[in-house]
Amino acid sequence: MERRGLDFWKTDINCLVKSMTDAYERDFSTRDKLDIICETITEFVERVFVLELAVWRASCLQFDTKYATMQEVLDCESAKSLDSAFDAHAYKVDRRVRSGADAIVREVIPFIENEPVEEIIAKLKAAYYH
Repeated sequence: MERRGLDFWKTDINCLVKSMTDAYERDFSTRDKLDIICETITEFVERVFVLELAVWRASCLQFDTKYATMQEVLDCESAKSLDSAFDAHAYKVDRRVRSGADAIVREVIPFIENEPVEEIIAKLKAAYYH
């Protein structure tokens, strides 16, 4: 991840998992081991993705604002009066690039091992879809 960057790393990992999943193996024991490795790698990638989403979301909301969702930001009267041509999609794309997730993910992932990832994913999905 440090050499390639987060986006290229995710592509590489997805290719690796696909190649292991598609590999034909006669020995059931070896097939089971490959499946366990694929599952472990997939869970790790989910942790990375959740952290990336959390960093991006915090970046979009400017880390310390009173708003919990982008809709609250858009509904804010002061935001409307500041810029009537505000493009929320372009803003989100720009914040994804500037969020620093590439560096943050590399530094934080070691600290979130054994955390309840499913709960974090559910919270982020709830916040994203509301």
